[in-house]
Amino acid sequence: MHRPLIALVALGLGSFALSACNAQFTPYAARVGNETISQATLDSALDSIASDAGYRCVVETTSGGSVNVTGAGNGTYNATFASAALSLLVEAQAVKDRIETMHLRVTKFADEVATNQLPSDFGPPSGSSCTESGAAVFRGLPGRYRNVLLGLQADEDVLAARSVGVPLTKAGMSAYMRHHPSSTTLDCARVIEVASSEKATQLANAIRAGVSFAVVAKKNSLDSFSAPKGGSLGCVLPTALINPLGRILAALPVGRLSTPIAFRSDWLLLEVTRRTPDSLLDVATKAVLPQGIQAATADLASIVAHAKVSIDPTYGSWAKVRSAFQVRPPSGPPLDLVPNPAAVGG
Repeated sequence: MHRPLIALVALGLGSFALSACNAQFTPYAARVGNETISQATLDSALDSIASDAGYRCVVETTSGGSVNVTGAGNGTYNATFASAALSLLVEAQAVKDRIETMHLRVTKFADEVATNQLPSDFGPPSGSSCTESGAAVFRGLPGRYRNVLLGLQADEDVLAARSVGVPLTKAGMSAYMRHHPSSTTLDCARVIEVASSEKATQLANAIRAGVSFAVVAKKNSLDSFSAPKGGSLGCVLPTALINPLGRILAALPVGRLSTPIAFRSDWLLLEVTRRTPDSLLDVATKAVLPQGIQAATADLASIVAHAKVSIDPTYGSWAKVRSAFQVRPPSGPPLDLVPNPAAVGG
């Protein structure tokens, strides 16, 4: 549910930079409640992103070229980039604290769900010059920063599942499946697509007379995806299909051929070969969590807004910016951090 890339590019760009040297820091980058986000933790996060070429490409491309990771001088980071990274760390700590206060469990299964979700968030925009896949970009991040992102994702998922009354556990998913079989059962189906109702009726009669569905599909179906596979569509949720196909598929008994179905300008024959429960991971990510996103988003905003946060002034201040609380970068480049202000237009 959380989008780390968006969090890093949504703030825009400042025209100044933070130096990795010459700085006089407080003992912490931020404090959230009774917990400290150390300078080392922030440095690790910044270095993790900056050293991942795939991640940098996606961040800069997603922003339309308006966001840079590095600053104007040697050994510097862009200040707004740094404040966005710190905002993410503050959010992660605030949400973790709230989860603990609510006595919610983040189980191994919740961690698996988060691990299954996150890599897709790192994929490059369509048509961009970035060449690495989302999974490769995510794998390229150092383990410590990956764990921060995974922890935040798992915490948010637990809140989302709670908002619809379902524990994010294997037992919780199994119970949900028992009570919602229509949205958690995969229909393994096959199809034949032809150009007329007469042709569909002719082929249906042949199949009912004993001719193999697969043979008929290979010889006659216009669907180039399924025809070579004997008409097989694989196993899908009926809700994933365009209606009326989803409704028709859900109502078909296993092994019974449908009557000819008008679909767009063609005609279809459908058959369900078997039905099987969806995986617990897919039930979580496709059925349960989407229901809880809206409620959880409001919960997250409230958690962050009510967190007791203090920020090292080097990085700015904690403030409400465009309806959300985050680290607002300092208004200009401190001389002890950027030795040459003219280099950044100061």
